[in-house]
Amino acid sequence: MIIAYLDTPSAYVVARQIGVSQQTVTRCLERAAELGVLAALDDRPRAGRDAVITREARAWLVSLACAKPIASGYPHELWTTRLLAAHARNHGPQADHPSLAKLAQGTVCKILAAHEIKPHKIRYYVERRDPDFEPKMAEVLCLYREVEMQRAAPADREGGGEIAILSYDEKPGIQAIGNTTPDLPRFHPTTQRDHEYKRHGTVTLMAGIDLLTGTVHALVKDRHRSREFIEFLKILDTAYPAATAIKVILDNHSAHISRETKTWLAAQPDGRFAFVFTPKHGSWLNLIEGFFSKAARSVLRHIRVKSTHELKQRIIEFINDRLRRRVGVLRPSSAQSRLRGPLAEEVGQRVDTERRASQLEAERDHFWREHDSLNSTFRRLTGPFRRVVSVLPPGLRKYGRRGARVVYWLLTPHRTGERIAYLRSQRRKALVLPAPAVELENAAAQKPALANQLAPQLEAHADQTESQLEKVVTYDDADQLSLSWKRWRLTTSCSTNDLALWSRFAPMRRRITACE
Repeated sequence: MIIAYLDTPSAYVVARQIGVSQQTVTRCLERAAELGVLAALDDRPRAGRDAVITREARAWLVSLACAKPIASGYPHELWTTRLLAAHARNHGPQADHPSLAKLAQGTVCKILAAHEIKPHKIRYYVERRDPDFEPKMAEVLCLYREVEMQRAAPADREGGGEIAILSYDEKPGIQAIGNTTPDLPRFHPTTQRDHEYKRHGTVTLMAGIDLLTGTVHALVKDRHRSREFIEFLKILDTAYPAATAIKVILDNHSAHISRETKTWLAAQPDGRFAFVFTPKHGSWLNLIEGFFSKAARSVLRHIRVKSTHELKQRIIEFINDRLRRRVGVLRPSSAQSRLRGPLAEEVGQRVDTERRASQLEAERDHFWREHDSLNSTFRRLTGPFRRVVSVLPPGLRKYGRRGARVVYWLLTPHRTGERIAYLRSQRRKALVLPAPAVELENAAAQKPALANQLAPQLEAHADQTESQLEKVVTYDDADQLSLSWKRWRLTTSCSTNDLALWSRFAPMRRRITACE
């Protein structure tokens, strides 16, 4: 207003230009003439009661809030407004500030807010302790630049000079938490769950993402030591051809620079593995952290499992699902075709085996849930034994399950009648052979004299059934093999002495017995 008045000495014109009243312009000019130009920028003090707390007292209170309570003899780590007001009332008059004798908590809040001081909060920062922080960061960024250049202009890399660049890190301490009671049915906008839970242990996710193809190599283990890290390196060594140089971006974990890891790397060909370490407190430079964030927000958050084995399986299923959908991954290149050979078949077989094992486990759990009369006693008596069995290798778990079943049978002899009735019912519900075979069996059973006439036809059917059984039986899964054999044995009710048919399956019985 003062500058505009100098150009146009008319309060009315200035008021119209600025959009205020003429009286406002006149008062501003009067203040400038009386107190000066700088003083005219602020309004004059209004009428009212004078401030009780002096400026010196406010400065003393602000300096007190900037110090720690322990310096004043309190065990607190941070000030609270209530504690600060009480200390000012008790010690303010002794420090020549009698205006603080009746200081209220609200007044303390106003004084601290005017100076933008929050003594009840802490803001953390990271001290740069790595003297080579900038060179290491530049090395990592140059590697990312190399990835970008290879994706933008892919070259002909069939001459043996291929390079694979991976971003690797670990996510330790993933808790396997189980519910003590099932979740309530969904009759509320949110899922209702009991606040109590049971801890089953923790697992560690070790993952590396190929920055050229978006392929994720993962390994889930109970612990994270040098031997687990070497096992992951062996997976990378198998996944890429021998002529490929593998560059890994990782942090400075002790397992990455241990003597055991260095010994294993020294035994590898020159140029096979090259580690690019991120600077200390520079994990934000590692791109795999974004993948871990996605896993934590979409899968691991609020997860409930029955064992660490189930948690591992769900993590692997999440990774396989991300690889199948390929949502938001980097553009594929020639490195993706390397996973379409024997390695892809081996990985597929491994996933199928794990899926079959999970299906069998689900069928067993479903059986025990359906038979409540056996569920409570069996689970209660064999619980400790089954927990020990769950940590055994997969090849020994079947023996552990059989042992648990034997222990249960020995501890509950009064239910022998129920078991016999159940086995008889299962025998009646067994799989039925094709209609021609059933007719031949019935005819042979009703008229034993026709056994010799029907023997060639039954032998032909036996050859066909044996070939079908060879296709159905999976020798990798002993439980499925035993189940297939039991089904065949239950469905074969003809007289083996008269028809001499059972001997045809002697070699198969020996193989099945060996697998069991």
